Amino acid sequence: MATEVMVAIITGLCAIVGQWMITRSESKKGDAKRAKEQEERAVKQAVKDTELKAHLSSIEKKLDIHNGYAEKFAQMSIHLEEIDKAIIAMRKDIEYIRGGTI
Repeated sequence: MATEVMVAIITGLCAIVGQWMITRSESKKGDAKRAKEQEERAVKQAVKDTELKAHLSSIEKKLDIHNGYAEKFAQMSIHLEEIDKAIIAMRKDIEYIRGGTI
């Protein structure tokens, strides 16, 4: 009976060790797979970030150009006001020259 118990214990230990080795191997494979997937996600995110930065840079450039035009329009508005004042002054001068009749 002692031999049968020893055989059962050895068989059980071998089964446990075998299962542990299989589990460990599968775990390492899973870890490697997850690490590879994480690396791929990091690369995709880096590409996406680069594209986003390029797009943002393009938008900022267009915004700078737009702001330049806004400043030019503001300057033109000032010049138009000056022209309006000059026209009003000329009308008054013409009215004065004609003797007050327009």
